[in-house]
Amino acid sequence: MLKSVAARVSSQSAKFEENDNITLEEEDSMDDGFNIHLKLNTDSNKGEAFFDFSRTSPEVYGNWNAPETVTAAAIIYCLRCLVDFDIPLEHGCLGSAVIHVPKGSFLSPSDKTAFVGGCMNNLTSEDNTFSYYETIGGGSGAGPP
Repeated sequence: MLKSVAARVSSQSAKFEENDNITLEEEDSMDDGFNIHLKLNTDSNKGEAFFDFSRTSPEVYGNWNAPETVTAAAIIYCLRCLVDFDIPLEHGCLGSAVIHVPKGSFLSPSDKTAFVGGCMNNLTSEDNTFSYYETIGGGSGAGPP
């Protein structure tokens, strides 16, 4: 879905003057019919973007609920695909973006539900000048058991 949005923003932005704003809406469905709905508003004057997931389906009984960090990571990846130069793959590139994910949706589930991404160990360290994040591997990887 975000690739589709990225493609539309890239193609539409060539048609607009520098002072115009772009609003796009996309929806994608999971296999069970639950939806991820994104409305993207960009303000080229301020260089800002508003990612609104308000019409996304509620949390589900299953383990495909995703914490908000997964949504932020997908948006960072999408933004990196849209720009013409390398930017760091970190939260700092979201400085001019606002992300709205409704609580209780399957992109911001309650602490009573199962969710994806809970099976790895991470090491983090940071201060005002530096941040470090490492995923510590485990299991058997992609090879045969």
